[in-house]
Amino acid sequence: MGPQYEICSNPVVVDLLVSLAYIAAAEGALDAPLPIGMGLRVKCQSLTPEDPDGLHDFDQLDLPNMRGVIRNLVDQIPPIAELKRHLEQPRRPGHAKPRLQDIDRVVPEAAWLVLRWCVASCTAHLEELHWEDEKFKNMDPTWRQFRFSVGAPDAEAKFRKAVQLAKEENARAHEFPSLYAFHGSGAKNWHSIIRHGFWLKTVTNGRAFGHGVYFAKDGAISLGTYSAAAASCWRNGAIRATSCVALADIVNLPSKFISTSPYFVVDKTEWIVCRYLMVRGPAQQSALPLAGTIPFLNGLPQAPAPVAAPDADGIAEEEEIGYVPLDPQHPLTLSNVLIRIPQPGYALEKLLNARREEFIPMDYDEDDLRILSGDVGDGTGATSASIEGADHILTAFTQVYDTTSVLTAKSAMPQISPVDLGKNDIVVVECNFTRWRPATEGKSKKSWNVFDVGFDLISIFLLHSAPADLPDADPVGAANDITVEL
Repeated sequence: MGPQYEICSNPVVVDLLVSLAYIAAAEGALDAPLPIGMGLRVKCQSLTPEDPDGLHDFDQLDLPNMRGVIRNLVDQIPPIAELKRHLEQPRRPGHAKPRLQDIDRVVPEAAWLVLRWCVASCTAHLEELHWEDEKFKNMDPTWRQFRFSVGAPDAEAKFRKAVQLAKEENARAHEFPSLYAFHGSGAKNWHSIIRHGFWLKTVTNGRAFGHGVYFAKDGAISLGTYSAAAASCWRNGAIRATSCVALADIVNLPSKFISTSPYFVVDKTEWIVCRYLMVRGPAQQSALPLAGTIPFLNGLPQAPAPVAAPDADGIAEEEEIGYVPLDPQHPLTLSNVLIRIPQPGYALEKLLNARREEFIPMDYDEDDLRILSGDVGDGTGATSASIEGADHILTAFTQVYDTTSVLTAKSAMPQISPVDLGKNDIVVVECNFTRWRPATEGKSKKSWNVFDVGFDLISIFLLHSAPADLPDADPVGAANDITVEL
């Protein structure tokens, strides 16, 4: 399928993945998986070309040169928004869909392969949260929130198994199977974290409280101290990610952690799964420390500004929202203010309920119910007049309008009695103009024709009374024109 589908359906996430790959390559953190085995032929400025075309086999380069090549190739990829517009442009019938390569022939083929690798190597599914009902409550609004709808399949399976074992051996874990905590790391590390989860290969910020992955119960520590801003940025990126923080789901067995104070230190990486990712760009960074801030928290306020008390409707809506149950022994906070996480399915359920309330039931009469049940009879029922002829049997409806001379608005048509209809008359039934022609009229072969004027033909089923052998009959004898009154 390639990256085209994701570019059109999820462009913000594609922009984020490419940006993080660029940062990792530019700052020397990019590691396996690398785009090896894809047949990349690339330019490498630090090496003398060995082949006549001046290109190198990417797979034969050392790691530092691979990183430099990937950085240069990503810099040549056009903005994702432009790629989306290019792929979604209208195409003429008979022409192939637009290709990414057609947007700019100067961009080397290797750059498009790297774009494919950036998207395809991420087995998790990220989506940005736009609705307030989906976002954390009391979270700093300068951070864009993303949710891992589907995590890496292997990591998810191991985590679920660990949760089940914890529930069987610990009563607290049975009531609250997992804990939530923040993890901050430099932007250059997130290309790897999104793909692999947390691992212990590299020590970034020291191990003062033991060997393991560090998590903070209060997000201010992770957001301000450990989410080191990137020193580089993809020039064509829209999100321009510079800082990232994760909200992780951890098996609720703190007695088996390496440390629980002041941080959670977890050495079993299969006990950890990323659930949310917060991203901030350079335009969203605080230029100066705000009043009431702690200097080492990079301007993050200790507590949110006071807000007016919600009205009765607001309180009722807050009470309706289902939140993820959190263990009160280990509260999740941001600058000592409780963070609440809505249930992932709440926003969808709210939307479905709203659509259900908008539904207006149809008041079907006896004829409608007979039609919907499939009991069409022979067209001679008591509730509808019938016209019988040598060629057709047409069930007439209670309101029929004469449009023999000209097709006009239904309100301007003279109403006629169904029993006065002839086989060559044009009638309107709800919103369908129907012309019945005898089999002897005309010589050309014709069949059903539908003239689409831009909306659904919602009452085509009302033509149920045509003869049963109509599809096999001489097409000239069929109702050959169906148009729609606007």
